[in-house]
Amino acid sequence: MKKPEYYISLLILLLTAGLLFYIFFLLLYPFTPFVINEQPVPILTKKITAGDDVIYSVNYCRNDEGSTQVSRSIIGPEIFVTPSVNSVVKKGCSIATIHLLTPKSLKPGIYHILVSADFHPNFIRTITTNFESEEFEVISASQLGKL
Repeated sequence: MKKPEYYISLLILLLTAGLLFYIFFLLLYPFTPFVINEQPVPILTKKITAGDDVIYSVNYCRNDEGSTQVSRSIIGPEIFVTPSVNSVVKKGCSIATIHLLTPKSLKPGIYHILVSADFHPNFIRTITTNFESEEFEVISASQLGKL
């Protein structure tokens, strides 16, 4: 007859193997929480003045529920990073129209938007989805009258 220590050590080995399998599953499973259906995302306001909203449309599918941290950057002659925001999007496909206020100090030129969305499918892993917009033009107020 085998000693109780043998069964205890066998139980500990099996629990450890199961825990390692679970951790590897959480780290390596190919989660796809967010899919952008159209890239680059279209800009609806092609010409704006500094301080106006740039409006873009995102056609996406969300495959799970949960919180998402979204950060946006306006990239061109200058780089302007907006504060990150938490977003809760329901599961499913949709088209979202998003207004992004540009700073009044933005220099005239050609810009595009870079969006980074961080998803947390579990407590160990973060998945980041990046996408860019089409280009838009920031013009000065004096050029606005000439259009």
